[in-house]
Amino acid sequence: MPKRLHNQSLWSLALLSALAIALPTLASPIVQPELVIVDEDGNNGRFGTALAATDGVLAIGSPFDSTDSISSGKVTIRRTIWIGTPSDPMQSEGVLLETLTPGSGANNTTTFGSSLAFSGDCLAVGSPGWRGTSDYVGAGGVFVYDTPSNAIASTFVQVLQHADAYIGDDFGWSVDGFQSSQSTGDYERFIIGAPGRRVGGTTSGDANAGAVYVYQRGIGLNTFSLLHTLQPAWVQADDRFGEAVEHYGWFYFVGSPGWNNGEGAVFVFVTDPGTGELTLLETIAGSDTSCSSGFGTSIDFYGGYFGGSLVIGGSGGSGHASVYRIQADAQNWQTSPAIDVTHNMDLEPNDWTGVSNWGSSVSIDLLRIAVGGEGIAASYRYDLNATTLWSRLAMLDNDVWNGDIDDDLGMAVCVQGTQAWAGAPWSNEFDANDGAVARWNIDGMPNCPADLDLDYDVDADDMLILLANLGSTQIGFDSGELHSDGVINILDLLELMAAWGDCGA
Repeated sequence: MPKRLHNQSLWSLALLSALAIALPTLASPIVQPELVIVDEDGNNGRFGTALAATDGVLAIGSPFDSTDSISSGKVTIRRTIWIGTPSDPMQSEGVLLETLTPGSGANNTTTFGSSLAFSGDCLAVGSPGWRGTSDYVGAGGVFVYDTPSNAIASTFVQVLQHADAYIGDDFGWSVDGFQSSQSTGDYERFIIGAPGRRVGGTTSGDANAGAVYVYQRGIGLNTFSLLHTLQPAWVQADDRFGEAVEHYGWFYFVGSPGWNNGEGAVFVFVTDPGTGELTLLETIAGSDTSCSSGFGTSIDFYGGYFGGSLVIGGSGGSGHASVYRIQADAQNWQTSPAIDVTHNMDLEPNDWTGVSNWGSSVSIDLLRIAVGGEGIAASYRYDLNATTLWSRLAMLDNDVWNGDIDDDLGMAVCVQGTQAWAGAPWSNEFDANDGAVARWNIDGMPNCPADLDLDYDVDADDMLILLANLGSTQIGFDSGELHSDGVINILDLLELMAAWGDCGA
């Protein structure tokens, strides 16, 4: 480089560094949802408390909705249909709606719709307040329906409730589903959390210790049967083992936010190849070891039989959300199951103002993540070129519909392909506290690493963001670390300038 040009570059860098001192880091943009839906028939039901999606079908829980003069809860099934053919540019989106209720035997504490999960076309609806045959308040139950996307109505299958249900078990507080079509056999499976379960299930056992139950049915069969019951000997009072559950393939993930005096943990169990029983393989504790972190409040996993990405939320205090990489030793799995757990990064909003319980809900599908807190939700993309691996796409808050922090936007989040959903169960969008659900598309987000403010252009605004972080080794979301050398410097600035211009949608 000629000396004059070299000196000029140094002078420019010094000037830019001086400017950067006064420049704040700009947050990711607040984006408008493409759709906001409300329950016009709601009755203070907390529409949007729980969400679950599968191909073409969205389930929305309203656990306090009034039906038959009691607040037993309901679930709204929203089926997307297309008028016209896929190749027809004039085709339009239509919706078929269906309402599920718990029916006879429900009462004001049933809370039908508190949790939701699909296993293939089969839907599980958690009702932790259900009494059922036990007649104990808060024993809990899970209602199962066949809900194919090409049908106009769901078919009731059965209510799941373990045989020795007791007061306050909260069976159905959490639920997750998995469908297998592997060489191990075709089946549908639900893992169900009962975080209020006492130790040993006895009246004198430690309260809120927690337990987990796994139910399965073979493809083509009608009903589910109990496969596993899980309450390790080390659970104790207030661990709330089973507050969150997740299942895929060999892996069973169980959140216990009260573990170790509220620090929280996620326990990874696997199916023992020899005995077929569940064996503890790993304990994941959060990086925030304060006694209020509540790590394990929410869990979601995306991957395959031998690994993937695990997202864990901890809603204590301001909240917490982290991404972990799970990798199994496939070669020796049949004789000695082992996994490697790597902490990728923590997911945090740029601006914590007004945010609480961040990580109270998480969802992952393909290369997208959504995280919710009270009053805010954010979506992320996976970027192989980024040092941090995950970078924020956009943020969504209550201001998009003139809401406020009390709407609890983000209490439930759900990612399905290129769409992200967020529930706001206390929203007054239609009527007082009826709730609302927002949807935004995360497929068209810009994919240029240098487009730091996500406005589809690499321009002066992006340069200002980079300059505000010049010299930093604390690499965060959209900070300008483009050269992947762990520090924001002139090399990153040169890469940004090389990408100058239209980024494209």
